[in-house]
Amino acid sequence: YGETSIYLAKKFPKNKIITCDKYINGNLKLIEQIKKNNISNIYIQHGSVWDILNQIDDEEFFVSVYVFFPDPWPKKKHNKRRLINVSFLKKIYHYLNDEGIVYIATDSSSYSKDIIDNIFEVRNIFKCSNLKYLYLSIKDYFDIDTKFYKKAILYGRKPTLFILKKI
Repeated sequence: YGETSIYLAKKFPKNKIITCDKYINGNLKLIEQIKKNNISNIYIQHGSVWDILNQIDDEEFFVSVYVFFPDPWPKKKHNKRRLINVSFLKKIYHYLNDEGIVYIATDSSSYSKDIIDNIFEVRNIFKCSNLKYLYLSIKDYFDIDTKFYKKAILYGRKPTLFILKKI
């Protein structure tokens, strides 16, 4: 519902925050929060992040990328729809600046395992800087409560935070 975008916009008021959501309800809730908080540095992409990535020409377009609680597509037959995969990580790498960081949070254990496998596949371009401490709370890094973070805690799931640094 845009909690991450609002948090980032307030934390980094001079940066442009680009948010992608293909669900209209999420975008509408974010617009409400943008107006309520009088924020002017959030840009909304209605649709997939791939819509933006496939249109960018500039290298070093992003300082950092935050992917918090992407759809886990829990059915095995739908796993190919997961956003975090080797193709996505390679694409993002190309557009990160030299000190670029990718933050990924999920509360799905099967998705976490897939993410670890994908990180291993791109170990020559990304280093997972918190591999020893994956189960540290997101709260150890970000003072943010998203709808999906709260839901994970409510149902006893432990969110995993991956911090990938560009090599």
